[in-house]
This record gives sequence, C-alpha cells and structure tokens, in this order.
Amino acid sequence: MTATEGLANLGLIERDPVHLAQTVQDMLSEFLRRPVVVEELSRSVAPMANRAPAEVLTATLRGGEEHRLFLKSIGNEEGDHPDKQPRDREPLLYRSLFAGRAVPVPTRVGGGWNEAIGRHDLYLEHIDDWDLRYQEVEYWYLAAARLGHLHRAFAQAREELLASEYLLRFDAAHFQAWAYRALEAVRRQSTDLARRYERVVRAFGRGGELLAAQPPTLVHNDLSGKNVLVDRSVRPARICFIDWEMAGIGCGLLDLAHLKYGFGPAEQARLCAAYYEAVRGSDLLPSQAELTAVLAACEIHETNVRLWLSPRWSLPEGRLAEWVDDTEAAIERIF
Repeated sequence: MTATEGLANLGLIERDPVHLAQTVQDMLSEFLRRPVVVEELSRSVAPMANRAPAEVLTATLRGGEEHRLFLKSIGNEEGDHPDKQPRDREPLLYRSLFAGRAVPVPTRVGGGWNEAIGRHDLYLEHIDDWDLRYQEVEYWYLAAARLGHLHRAFAQAREELLASEYLLRFDAAHFQAWAYRALEAVRRQSTDLARRYERVVRAFGRGGELLAAQPPTLVHNDLSGKNVLVDRSVRPARICFIDWEMAGIGCGLLDLAHLKYGFGPAEQARLCAAYYEAVRGSDLLPSQAELTAVLAACEIHETNVRLWLSPRWSLPEGRLAEWVDDTEAAIERIF
C-alpha cells in the first residue's frame, strides 16, 4: 500500500501519509463490508472549506475502484462563539442520532479523535455538487420540505434528543443571552441604535418564552444556503444538511426562519408552505393565531446573532439600522 499527498495544495493539515492511507483503508473495509486495499490516496483542499480545515480524499483501490471522501477536521476554530461548544458535537451527532436513520445528511464513513493533530476527524461521503447558494430556487423549496421531514422525524425521538447532553438547549435563557450579546455589539457601534435596541431587548422576553414553549425537535441552528448541499446526480435531487456544529433542541421554526432569510414575500411563502406540508400532522406547528408571533420571534433571534457578529464584519451603520428596523417591526407581530 502506498500513499501520495497533494503537496502543492495549500491549507492541508500535515498528516503522516502512511497512517492516513491505513486509516482510510480500514474505514472503507468496514464501510463496504469487505476487505479492500488502498493503492493510492490523494488529497485536495475542499472548495468550500472556510472555518474548520476540510479536504477531499480520493482513494484508489486495488482493481481500480475509486472512492472519494470528505474529511473535516474540527479544532478550536471560533472558540469564542457561544454556540460552538463542545467542539465534538457534530461528530457525536453523526455517531449517535444520525446513525441508522434515513435523514438528509451525508453518510458518515468513520472518524474520531486524532491525537497526532489534536482534532476531531469526521469522514463523510463526498457529494460532488454545489450548495443552495448556487442552485435554482426550486431546490430551496425542496430543501424546506426536507427540513420539515427531518424535524418531524426527530420530534418522534424527543427522549433520545433530551438524553443527548452535547446538544444545545434553546430555552428562554438561551434567547435572552443572545439578545444581550446583540445589544452590547450594537452599543459598541452606535449609541443611538443601542437606545432603540434596548427597547427591543426588553420586549423580546416574551418572544424568548414563546420560542422555548414550542414542542422541541432537532435544530440545525445555522441553516443558511451554504450549509445545504444539493446532489443533482439522482432524481429527485438529494438534499443534505451539513455543518452541525451548533445543533440543539428547540423550536424547529428557527431553522425555517434562517433558511428563508433574504427572500421576497412570494418566495418566503412558498418556502413556508413546503415546510408546513412536510410537518403536517405533527405537533411542530403552532396554531394559526400563534404562528405569526413565533416566526417573528425566530427572526429576531436570527438578527440577534447577526448583530453580535456585526463588529467583525465592519458593516455600515445603515445596515445595522435596517436590522434594528426589522426587529422593531417583528416585535409588533409578537404582541
């Protein structure tokens, strides 16, 4: 067995090539349920890698068979993010809650703690297609439906969710903490906007309690288009939700609010309709009278997270003012 490294590729973590090839060989043998021999292994930086180092491994087996794997190595990136601890949350999800379930995520091939590099390695199937940001809007509607299916499936596994201590708990204290983080971030950038946002934060206590009272399911908690892969090599296209580092237990509509952000009213209505149809018959949708208020509270929470991040983005004050305007309007829909 030999191994080759793509030394010209920048951004690859230094690994022992022989050990890596042996690891991949052992994993593929177990995954394929037959002994295999890796004769060549090449590495390349994953095109969309941004936070944690990620790469694509191409394993050529004896006989010419080829397998491609996605390897994500999770370390202490963004260690100051309140929702990103513990750092092994995503690997634990794949090993426990996703194992044996037909859910819209990439298939786990293997992984575990890598003492040599001090990181959690997660080996997944490689999906050779683009995320939602580069797809037609019809795939967004499909993603909303698949999200509903996922939420419905885990609403039926609440005891298992609650026993998973590594998952975040989206309770009233969680939402209140984020509201105050957002306020402090606004204060550092604009005194006038901070005065307005103080009123939003005071009023949002009711919104946080409303969200915490919703029947819980598994929540991705960062479900923008970049975290949704579309595999168009099959029909119907396959949707895969990725990057579960901030997952938790709570109101599923938080994910829907994140997914539909940035669309116009017509597209948002179709996204919501696709999701609502997928969860129909479960207890995940509030009454029609309460639905508007719950969605408004979800939108405010998403804005709180963006406001907390805003100082590192160096946004113009006008953009911050737009977000404050949006939250003031959303507060009116809660009461």
